[in-house]
Amino acid sequence: ILMLDAIRAIATGIPRPGHSVVGQGTYRDGAEGWKSLAWEYSNLATVPVDASNGVTGLEEVSLYKSRDGEVAKIEHLASVEAQYLSVAGGAMARMFFV
Repeated sequence: ILMLDAIRAIATGIPRPGHSVVGQGTYRDGAEGWKSLAWEYSNLATVPVDASNGVTGLEEVSLYKSRDGEVAKIEHLASVEAQYLSVAGGAMARMFFV
């Protein structure tokens, strides 16, 4: 429940029950679950990009996959800028090129 509440707070920007902000503790408690979700999301990237499936935000991953890139790892809190936290929860796919 702790991880689920943290993931929900990261996704929505609404603090967990009993908390006033989505802060460091929330990101710490949700880290493993958030990385798992980001990993699954990154695997939705298609080559070529298919925006008709309703999945957006994967254009870069699709581009890198089209050049033989593979998602190697999801970095948690790769960026802590407010804008990036609001759109990606701080997660970033690290790509490896063969």
